[in-house]
Amino acid sequence: MDLAKRQTWGELNPITRKPANSKAYNRKRTQEWKRELPYPASVFI
Repeated sequence: MDLAKRQTWGELNPITRKPANSKAYNRKRTQEWKRELPYPASVFI
């Protein structure tokens, strides 16, 4: 009886989502400046 009453969520995903904290430290974002250089970053090392 209970099995017959159960249904799926369908297209809806019940997981709560929130945007990433823009003030938090992000390792990927800190490395982006290296990709913007016109020449390899190894020149500085």
